[in-house]
Amino acid sequence: MEQIIKMKEMIRQIGYIRLVLLLVCGIFLILVSIPEKKEELTGKENDDNQPVTDYKNDENDIFVEKMENRLAEILEMIDGAGRVNVMITLAASSEAIVNKDQIYEEEADRENSENGKENTKTIRKEETILSEKEGDLNPYIVKTMEPVIEGVIIVMEGGDNSFVASAVTEAVQALFPVEAHKIKVLKMEDGA
Repeated sequence: MEQIIKMKEMIRQIGYIRLVLLLVCGIFLILVSIPEKKEELTGKENDDNQPVTDYKNDENDIFVEKMENRLAEILEMIDGAGRVNVMITLAASSEAIVNKDQIYEEEADRENSENGKENTKTIRKEETILSEKEGDLNPYIVKTMEPVIEGVIIVMEGGDNSFVASAVTEAVQALFPVEAHKIKVLKMEDGA
């Protein structure tokens, strides 16, 4: 009961208008601090209403599909493997290394006064070199790094044979820089 009386007294001291303003400010701060869900830009429009395409995912999907098909094709040739399905996961996507001009400027101020101070100022600037292709300016790509393969799952008819599974694991390690514990060979379900 005393607390209610104290609250009423405090509200009277603050004033109803100030209290409402404080509540509105508090609600506003809470709403502003809630993170927004950012939409992916694949096939949508960016802030300038320009269409944006996520080429990296397309390139990665093509790379993964190509590697899965090639690996399945070669593994099916192993005696006792039978039919093979392969799934490859990536740790990182492909990366394009662009050519950049690096400009270094160095200024040296020397004072021969009593202190003998020497001030040097180094400025480093990088500018991306652009090339024009069909009227568009694009960065000049020096090198493209392939995506990094993280894991491989192989489902095959002969997956229950330990000798075949071992040979398949060694073949995958020979082709890709993947550790043995990130390669899993499983037996394919009958009729699948």
